Amino acid sequence: MIEIRGPSWDLVFPERAFAITIGRGEPSELHLPSRLISRAHCRLEEQHGRAVITDLGSTSGTYVNDRRVSGSVELATGNRLTIADLPLRFVRVTAAPFAPSDATEAALVAEIAAGDRASLLVYADWLEQRDDSARATYVRALHDLRGWDFARRAAFGELAARVHPAWRLALS
Repeated sequence: MIEIRGPSWDLVFPERAFAITIGRGEPSELHLPSRLISRAHCRLEEQHGRAVITDLGSTSGTYVNDRRVSGSVELATGNRLTIADLPLRFVRVTAAPFAPSDATEAALVAEIAAGDRASLLVYADWLEQRDDSARATYVRALHDLRGWDFARRAAFGELAARVHPAWRLALS
């Protein structure tokens, strides 16, 4: 699992293949709250098992450990990132694999991991029936995540911190 930590929030990415464009608006998947950030500022992705950040021709720059990114730069745990004027820290977290409690949970998690968004709400209901409100709330938030602004993503990050990282990764 990969996290980028800012002053009060975490962004978590699966350790397996991922790619996300960071910017201030569309077409970026992650919108950050700064007027200095370009619409499509930079891209964070997995390339051959390594996390890589690429500046997408932004005006105010993307920095790793105070050095401006030209092209792509491989990231390591503890790297200081600056996207325009927003300071972040890159962290790679490993967690024990998630073990479903039964066959129903295993099937739901597999459907979600395969991209079945409707299964997120079924899974949330299933978790609530088992008095697991923290994970149920997380799953409902995950269902609604696409297109969230920075403040809602920050609240989601706080919620994510309350549930086991390996379980979060299983839903990615």
